[in-house]
Amino acid sequence: MLISNSLRRVPKVLPAVAASLVLATFAESSHAISQNVGSVTFTRLCPTHVGGDREFDGHGPVVDSQVTLRRASAREQFLLDITLHERETEPDWTEASLVRTFSLGTSPAGRPYTFIWAPASGGAFQWVALGSNLTYASAAINYIDNDHAEDQFLNVRWWLSEVAIKGDTGGNDVGNCTTDDAYITVRLPAIWVWHD
Repeated sequence: MLISNSLRRVPKVLPAVAASLVLATFAESSHAISQNVGSVTFTRLCPTHVGGDREFDGHGPVVDSQVTLRRASAREQFLLDITLHERETEPDWTEASLVRTFSLGTSPAGRPYTFIWAPASGGAFQWVALGSNLTYASAAINYIDNDHAEDQFLNVRWWLSEVAIKGDTGGNDVGNCTTDDAYITVRLPAIWVWHD
């Protein structure tokens, strides 16, 4: 029984063990350091009222959101960009917008991040070179919100555990950032990156 239970845990533990072994090998040869810039949640970010009467009133809204994981221009900082745009589908076209950038981590002494522990082309996790492109990846969610419930999108990408969006509510939808206003929540898993 104990052996059976232990064997069931192997697939869950194996990626972490492999990462540790690779980390030890890299660390001995190049004095590089890994850092977790994930395991964070940005809760109930409210968009700003930009048009209409603040009430979607059951007419949508059309929801366009995007979450982007990227490095800053000097490659020493990981950033998360979150955008949300909601617009009523009928007059008076109530509209709300959110554009936020969050720092997920900065490497010591301004050293550039060069690798990320991520799925490679074959699907297995390994240290993947970040290259010269500052943007690692983006995820877009676009739909029409047709109820008052929170809409959850789980495991959107390997680096994006959950996006939860609220559009139409029972009262005024935008402008106050109260518990019954429109919002977006973004949750990240552990994201391991490497700097020299």
